[in-house]
Amino acid sequence: MPLPKLSALAWISIALLLLGGLATFWTVFGWTEEGYVVNVAAPDTLAWTLWIPQPDRSMPLTTQGSVAIIGTVETAYGPLLSVMGTGSAQIRYSTGGIAVAADRPPPHVNLTGREGQWPNGTYRIWRQSSDPAANLTLTSNLPSSAASLDGSWKCGGSAFVGHPQEGWNALPIAFGDCLGIVMFPPGTIPATLLIPGTALAAVAWSRQRATHS
Repeated sequence: MPLPKLSALAWISIALLLLGGLATFWTVFGWTEEGYVVNVAAPDTLAWTLWIPQPDRSMPLTTQGSVAIIGTVETAYGPLLSVMGTGSAQIRYSTGGIAVAADRPPPHVNLTGREGQWPNGTYRIWRQSSDPAANLTLTSNLPSSAASLDGSWKCGGSAFVGHPQEGWNALPIAFGDCLGIVMFPPGTIPATLLIPGTALAAVAWSRQRATHS
């Protein structure tokens, strides 16, 4: 199908208005990501089983090292994730999608097994290993981010950190913070496209009418 015969001015105005509409969408909405990361540091020969907090919803999972997710265990502290492994390993849940613009800190994943709030709150962890005297360190994070044309947020949510011993442990909630960056005043990019696009469209329409009058 051939394109309609329009002036160069009209085509420029259409391009600006289309880009302005796209910029408006990515100003009103943005890309958000949420995650839950657990790092296990242990001697290479140490075999361990851990019950750790699990995300409050289903998320894609990846792992590194010799580690297997067994499933969910119902405990007095709520459902926990049963994990088996040897040596050091990493467990990572992450998800992303389009959401409302990044003009405030994005939400982070909620975990089971939490008792209280930072700085006095804890997460419940259970450990069983081939060497009860061996040192095993858990560090975790709840990263989240959001970005639109106007700005972005990056956050490290409060998860848990510590050296669990055999049996039940109460590991302290780690400190979490957020960093927000404003790259442009709200609506600046769409305005720089829509205003001249609208003006050029009006001029092109006026010239088109004058040509056919």
